[in-house]
Amino acid sequence: MTQSDRKKMGSGIYISAQDALPALLLVLCSFLKTFAVGTLDAGASVQFLVRNEGQFIPQILTATAVLLVPVWLFLSRLGERHQRAPAHLLFGAAAVTLLFAVLTPLTGRPVLSSAVMVWREVFRVVAETAFWVVAFRFGVFNGKLKTLSAVLIAQAAAALATGGFLAFASDGRVALSVPAAAVAAYGAALILRALINNGDAPIAEKVALKKRALKIVGSETKQRRLYLCFYFTAAVLFFASGFFEYFFLSETAWRAADDAAATARVFAGLYLLLGVLIAGLFLSVKKGESSLFSMLYLMPFALAAAAFGGGYALFSVVVAARCVWELTTVEAREDTLQSLPLAISPRAGFRMTIMRKSIVEPLSLAACGVFLWNVEDVMTESDLIACAAGLAALTLAMITLTRKAYLDLILSMLNAHLWRGGRLLLTGGAVKRFLNEKLNSADTREVLYALRLTEESLSPAFPSQLSVALKHQNADVRLYALARIEALRLTGAVSEIRETADGDPDVGVRRAAWRVLCRLGGDEDRARAVSLVADADLGEGALTGLIAAGREGVFSAIEQVAALAVSLDPRARALAATVLGDAGNAAFYHPLIDLMNDDDPTVCRAALTAAGKLRNTRLLPAVMDTFRFPELREDAVGVLLLYREKALDQIDAVLRNGAYPVQFRMLLARVVGRMESPESEKFLFKHIRTTDRRIRFNIIKALMLSGYKTAGKDVNTVRLCLYDEIETATGVLAAVDAFEKQPNGSKTAALVSALTGEIEYIKERILLLLALLQPSPVLNGMLARYDYCERDDAQTAKIVDKVLSGELRTLCLPLYEKKSASEKLTLLRPHFYPPVLSVNGYVADILSAPDGEYTDWTVACAAYAAGELKDVSFIDALVGLLTKADPITRETAVWAIGEILPRDEAARLISDCLSDPVAPVARMARFVTDGKGQTVF
Repeated sequence: MTQSDRKKMGSGIYISAQDALPALLLVLCSFLKTFAVGTLDAGASVQFLVRNEGQFIPQILTATAVLLVPVWLFLSRLGERHQRAPAHLLFGAAAVTLLFAVLTPLTGRPVLSSAVMVWREVFRVVAETAFWVVAFRFGVFNGKLKTLSAVLIAQAAAALATGGFLAFASDGRVALSVPAAAVAAYGAALILRALINNGDAPIAEKVALKKRALKIVGSETKQRRLYLCFYFTAAVLFFASGFFEYFFLSETAWRAADDAAATARVFAGLYLLLGVLIAGLFLSVKKGESSLFSMLYLMPFALAAAAFGGGYALFSVVVAARCVWELTTVEAREDTLQSLPLAISPRAGFRMTIMRKSIVEPLSLAACGVFLWNVEDVMTESDLIACAAGLAALTLAMITLTRKAYLDLILSMLNAHLWRGGRLLLTGGAVKRFLNEKLNSADTREVLYALRLTEESLSPAFPSQLSVALKHQNADVRLYALARIEALRLTGAVSEIRETADGDPDVGVRRAAWRVLCRLGGDEDRARAVSLVADADLGEGALTGLIAAGREGVFSAIEQVAALAVSLDPRARALAATVLGDAGNAAFYHPLIDLMNDDDPTVCRAALTAAGKLRNTRLLPAVMDTFRFPELREDAVGVLLLYREKALDQIDAVLRNGAYPVQFRMLLARVVGRMESPESEKFLFKHIRTTDRRIRFNIIKALMLSGYKTAGKDVNTVRLCLYDEIETATGVLAAVDAFEKQPNGSKTAALVSALTGEIEYIKERILLLLALLQPSPVLNGMLARYDYCERDDAQTAKIVDKVLSGELRTLCLPLYEKKSASEKLTLLRPHFYPPVLSVNGYVADILSAPDGEYTDWTVACAAYAAGELKDVSFIDALVGLLTKADPITRETAVWAIGEILPRDEAARLISDCLSDPVAPVARMARFVTDGKGQTVF
């Protein structure tokens, strides 16, 4: 390659710390969390065994079970609104641990060491839950397999570090175990908070948990069988865990309870061996879902091995068995028990897990503790060993029964294509034969069905299956395989991709292969792609891949895209936008600004789609400009929803700028409501007191539809809005009362009708505000179908009477009672003192009201009433209406000026309206000026 070629290709490598640092922080957090759990477990156990000489273990198990019930119930109630809840929980756990670390040595009371022993399991639950919630938001289960592997390897390293910390333990170092756990937990909490604040662990979607009947899919009998086996197996496994804990701690106390250092070395050996096993598992086998049930079978064998070691006084065998038990608990038990309910229903997974965690498992542990508590004094060592052996047999039988029930159900669902997504345990020869049959099918749908099942199951065989799919006879299968290889960045398939790019018979497949090859291949592949950027068939793929990679050849690709962006051919300009969007490199966004303002709607639509893929905030002003075109608004709304919280600053600037049309700002308020996130709800609530009541209505309704409930100081804000709405309603009632009492009411009849609609509009806003104060299914249902033409004021009055109290209740109720305007005004006037004006005064007040105080129709009706009343004092207010955005208001103001003033004087005031862009307004101006227009009234 010549020097000029190298310069043309470019050598920029875009590896940003912005992408790498969050992953490194998550891995470090995994290490600190595991180290904290391990050191607290070891430190608490050593202190408890030394100070209590191996006594009170059943009581500890029972107390732990009792405490786990409220802990899991509390964790299950934490909604997704609390974005920083994981970090706060871990901070709290670290603080409690540090408190125990300070008080235990100062008091020296055995009861505190027992309390720490109970707390260690709660600490484990809180730490694991906080970490994996953030890891899930981070996306480690969504294609970030390398990050997930690094996280799990960090756990193995933390186990080794825990063992090393305790290996040469003295009494002083053992005493430092609990403080070390608190410090490590605090560090992990700091990292979690940094990840959340930096936006690396966002809440992707709201999780709504409601009590609904589960929909049955597949065989109902098979589902019931799995349902029962699931809970019985969970109960047996947790009972066995408590029994194994008792067995291990009793053996340890008998062997080394009189020496804290010796006891610590037991736990050091346990964690060293555990770290080695975890590291070996991930480095040599690469854990997959297919291994879960196989690993679960290690639990009864570990229990049997512990019984064997206890019977023959082989303590090292007991320690090894305990290590295997912990390994299967960490790597297989929880994953399996969380995946099994998905075969019944995807929605059942969370509910059954919470029931298992908060009821079944604590009850099982409590039963184990009570059982051991009662028989501890009469049970001999041989009885204990016999119980362990019998429990091992029971555990083996329950695992086997559950596996059979699961396979029977999922095979029937898979054969009927009723599997609705989620993690699938690919275990058993029948499931593997089913998948192989589908993968070798000539039907594209069958192959894609099998590939998706394998991917969702996190199977280690999925990469190899994608490589095989690249040679499938159907082009759609090959395109899907390329897309998944690109998304998962499977560099091991580069050689197969290279063959596809060179020799595939389908042009579309070759184009996609070049795109993927530029991203995953080496410098030589990108060098070959540079020569294809102008190719009519393969150029799009080469350009997209080179820009996406951001490395060799990127400058040549950008030059070609820039040329396409200014081409006279709209198809070329649309291609430039498509390439920039598909590349996904946010650094190359500038051509899209001009393409979104293109004369061709197809080009604008392609540019909008690309902007939604790049999500660069510098494109937002151009996205906002596309709302001017009706044919692009739907696409622009979709783009803003893709930007989500990134678009809030730009939307805020538009909402605060009265120069933008009110319809546009109302639409943006509804768009923010559809984002459904804590940030969007806070944003909407910040604008709840906007002066334009039309925008306020859309903001309040968006908050109500999202299920937002005010708390703290926000309650006072909503109450102030209620006072403001009631005060406005009182002023409108005063105007209606004055108009109804005048002798010639026909001149203001239209205005009275419009003001009655304003009152109903206010009443609906009040109900929406009440829904923010006290959401209820009845109120939300009524608002969802609210129609002021067919309203039920009696039911509404009951809701208001129930939700509000005190002064607000007294003020709101008259609006919903069946009373005349005069009677309602009598009840409200002492509280707000609306101005007492003449009929003309009320009309002038409406005409001169600020924008958004009344609807455009009400203002137009006021202008019509002014024309009927023919009072010269209205002229100044009517002239101000000539520049309003609403054409009906302008047209009515022109007519009213013509009715009040002589023709010459009126023509001078409305001269600018002769060239109004809206034809009815210009026609009315001509009619008033020379009588040649066509009147509307």
